Amino acid sequence: MTKQRLQPLLLDLLCVLALVVIGTRNHDTDTGVGGVLYVGAPFWIAVALAHGAPLTQKSGPKALPNKWVVVGYTVVMGMVLRHFVFDRAAVRGCGDPVPRRHHAGLARPRRTSRHSVMTARRGAVS
Repeated sequence: MTKQRLQPLLLDLLCVLALVVIGTRNHDTDTGVGGVLYVGAPFWIAVALAHGAPLTQKSGPKALPNKWVVVGYTVVMGMVLRHFVFDRAAVRGCGDPVPRRHHAGLARPRRTSRHSVMTARRGAVS
């Protein structure tokens, strides 16, 4: 891989790392190395695929990928990988009692459903 191809790839991987670190700090998730690697992995895979796609062309010039295509592909494919491969959906339904798994694979405590909260409120008022 030439320097001309390697530099944009490394910069994109570094940008994903910065966004993952900011995101883990803002959402109070695991900010250790393991947590950052677990959150960033699907997006780093997507960046690598976006940069590697032009190299698979059988004929014609193998130009550098368009920056907006890389960004769009990274976001979309990263979210798809995160949901289906890494089993970490970014958004769940309102009141969904299904716990998320964090990087250690341990289940977090169950959230209270809306129904049980409303029943508890009615019981407390009566």
